[in-house]
Amino acid sequence: MDSSPTGAGPPTRQLRPLSIGEILDSAIRLYRGTATSLWRIVLIVIVPVAIVEQLAVAASLPSDSYVRNGSLYTPAGTVGGLGVFVQLALGLLAVMVLNGALAICLVDAYIGNRIDWRASLRAAVDRLGPLIWLALLYGLLTVIGFILFVIPGIYVVVVWCVAVPALMFEQIGAIGALARSSELTRGRWWATFGALLAAIVLLTVVLFGIGLIFGAIETGLGVGSTGLWLVVSALGTIVTDLIAYPFVGAVIAVMYIDLRVRKEGLDLQLLAGALGRPAPHERNPPSAY
Repeated sequence: MDSSPTGAGPPTRQLRPLSIGEILDSAIRLYRGTATSLWRIVLIVIVPVAIVEQLAVAASLPSDSYVRNGSLYTPAGTVGGLGVFVQLALGLLAVMVLNGALAICLVDAYIGNRIDWRASLRAAVDRLGPLIWLALLYGLLTVIGFILFVIPGIYVVVVWCVAVPALMFEQIGAIGALARSSELTRGRWWATFGALLAAIVLLTVVLFGIGLIFGAIETGLGVGSTGLWLVVSALGTIVTDLIAYPFVGAVIAVMYIDLRVRKEGLDLQLLAGALGRPAPHERNPPSAY
């Protein structure tokens, strides 16, 4: 049975558990079918942040900083405090808005509803407080897990991987989202780990190719000034984010739905109701995104 949300016909009414390969295949097709909307979300969030970050880095660079062989060098080997603070603060806000908006957009597309990237962004902004708390808790506890030993860090990354869609759709707080993700992945840790690992390997190959392309661009342009280096670096970050965030978001969205189908036996109608979304037959099927 075809469980793809991007087929030409009406949405499939029944959902079934998916294998790791089917999760990746569904995520890739979901990404392809919603790419335009996903890229709009990423660009609206990332471009202003990238510009501000690079301006902050440029303002904090010592006067004797220089670029050699595509790398930026400073006397202390690091960027000044202002640049680091701006990158961390804006980066956290951007990532959480981005992940929240992508979750709304991707899950809506998967269950067969028309997607609205503007509404997805508004929903993420409305939930910004819980999203930030989630990021802080997730980040702190994951770092502690990796410091204590690598295995606990890997364990919590997998256990809490669907916390963002749980927070966005189930109207729960940060702690509740982590608990909900733990509940959904219980008994499915290895399968979830396998899907994430396969997605990371695939994404790493693609991003490595992008890195080679931008390295060649820097070499071809003979980038020697810090200003030009910052511009090329910002462009590279934007392109990378355009590829990475929607793909990871699609994998997480499919896994979240798959786990709920496995745990709760939901079909599309019940799932839509459980997520607080209109049932697919009540709205037009997804158009060209």
